[in-house]
Amino acid sequence: CSYARETAETKHPVDAKVDALVEKAVSTADLIQAYDKGIALWDAELNRVYQALRKALPASAAEKLKPAQQQWLLYRDAQCAMLDEQYNQYDGTMDLPMGVAARMRVTEDRARYLTQLLEIQQEHSGE
Repeated sequence: CSYARETAETKHPVDAKVDALVEKAVSTADLIQAYDKGIALWDAELNRVYQALRKALPASAAEKLKPAQQQWLLYRDAQCAMLDEQYNQYDGTMDLPMGVAARMRVTEDRARYLTQLLEIQQEHSGE
């Protein structure tokens, strides 16, 4: 699934932080560090939203979420390994940061998806 990025007025705070790091980057290594930081930030956001969703869901749905998330973690690891293999075969200077950015998007997409589920749950429970 691909989710549209927010406009400048509604940009996710993680996007704003990563964008600022990317703007300050003056080397390929800086870009890689920026996207590595993005991976850590999106992972923290994913964990925050996952915990909030587990608390917001009815017990039966929360129990179904746990194995789904565990399976997603396996998918993430496999997807990131594939992306590493794909981007490491290229010789261009920008290919390495592009590979790290692609890995970041895997976690970003899941965080955004769980955020949508949380928003739906909150709307239906009147929160």
